[in-house]
Amino acid sequence: MALAIILLVLLAVLVYLLLAPFYVEINSVKNCIKMRFHRLASAEIFLADDVPILKITIVGWHRDYDIFKIIGEKIGEKKSVKLIKKAQRNKTIQRKFRMTFKHALKILKSFQIKKCFITVDTGDMPLNGILFPIVYGIKCWSKKDISINFLAETEVVLVIRNTLARTIRAVFSN
Repeated sequence: MALAIILLVLLAVLVYLLLAPFYVEINSVKNCIKMRFHRLASAEIFLADDVPILKITIVGWHRDYDIFKIIGEKIGEKKSVKLIKKAQRNKTIQRKFRMTFKHALKILKSFQIKKCFITVDTGDMPLNGILFPIVYGIKCWSKKDISINFLAETEVVLVIRNTLARTIRAVFSN
């Protein structure tokens, strides 16, 4: 009986992980990029005083990292002989799965655009005039809020949703 309950709990967790949505949010108004897995975990990159900060939150725990410090520490480290030899061995290992253009396209199609607001000004009035009918056609075809303006405003707000099950299905479908 206890084994059956443990198996049911593990099955419920597995189903949750497969069906729980993850989101990618790009917002130029707030100057941030955010990735989140349902309500369990999120990672956000934003600017604070012209310094990019990585904020990681996992079930209530959160931590802020300065990206420049992380990159500086990685560049300053020297590779040991063991790491170089390991990299050479990994190059000789044959990959069993090759990512083709067809697979990449299927994975991209598995994503759903939940919110799309794009307004662009190139700063060149004749180019804006040329792009205006093209972008208007894309707007009518895609039914998304995409526009060209002449007010020197460029904004992007994009929310993309996917689940692990949809991605796995896209990878392994014919």
